[in-house]
Amino acid sequence: MSKFFCLGSLALAAFTVALTGCSGGTDVELVPVSGTVTVAGKPTEGITVTLLRQSGEGKQHFPYGKSDAEGKFTLKVSETESGAPVGQYTALFERWTLPDGSPIPEGQTPADSGAVNQIPQRYTDPSTSPETVTIAADGADNLSFDLKLK
Repeated sequence: MSKFFCLGSLALAAFTVALTGCSGGTDVELVPVSGTVTVAGKPTEGITVTLLRQSGEGKQHFPYGKSDAEGKFTLKVSETESGAPVGQYTALFERWTLPDGSPIPEGQTPADSGAVNQIPQRYTDPSTSPETVTIAADGADNLSFDLKLK
């Protein structure tokens, strides 16, 4: 994967978080959304799940969450607002580490530390991600993604 693409993905992720974090509140109803992400069937900590709205109201919101040691995540649209708008989404995934696979040091950003995304490009690009989800009016508490690294 090219360094340019990695930096581009990082810039997009930073922009997304900044955009959602700067809003004064959502203008659409949010429903609770959570689930599990695994890699080859094993829970993996530190995977960021971001939903990209395919169309419709609420398209400016980018629900995101990060998996814990059990692979569980809960989505939010900002630091203070949990959930996601109802709709159809493409799911995108990232897991930034140092090139040797170790965590990024506290206080450093992926760009500062020379981090690499451990998730294959097909899962980070909206035009190639095979993962799509529908969030219904009653929310979703059982989303499940199993990523294949090869």
